[in-house]
Amino acid sequence: MRSRSLTAPTGVVYQSSGPIIPVGFAQMTLPLFGLAIYLFCVHSFKLPIASVGIIIGVIGVLMHPKGLSFPAPLLFMMAFLGWSALASTQSPYSGVVGPALIDYLKMLLIFFVAINCSKTISQLGVLIGLWVLMFGLYPARGTYFNFLSGIGTFGRYGWNFSFANYNDLAAYAILALSLSAFLLAGRF
Repeated sequence: MRSRSLTAPTGVVYQSSGPIIPVGFAQMTLPLFGLAIYLFCVHSFKLPIASVGIIIGVIGVLMHPKGLSFPAPLLFMMAFLGWSALASTQSPYSGVVGPALIDYLKMLLIFFVAINCSKTISQLGVLIGLWVLMFGLYPARGTYFNFLSGIGTFGRYGWNFSFANYNDLAAYAILALSLSAFLLAGRF
């Protein structure tokens, strides 16, 4: 990649490597919008429309069938789900297996939309930015308020719903921090 210099009015020269990738809401596609709705719902628990967001995402992805991609992790998950569905017909616990298969099918659809909605580096930047924003607005902010209010158990602080488990919240926070570091280190 070519490097170009940016000259400030004072005569100081700054070097930047590679082109600056435009990131903004111009990269917001229908699948990315559906995934943003889903991310808002699962982080804030404000609206029960996460399924609607994923349906919008699936419709948006299927509107462009030439651009569909099925990488190996998605194919492995599809094979696992197919094998599980086939084996569930012989299971004596089909009452338990059926709802679990539906949950895995939902995860497969979310994974499918997430893979196919971020085709360009700009769309990936928007997706990561939205994810970090949602995490910062809801579970992180709620945990800080609980910390300041002294609402905790044995010195450990959480938020509510799925973020009430302190260990899970820490794992989510590590993921959000690593995504933030990726955004800051990249050319977004």
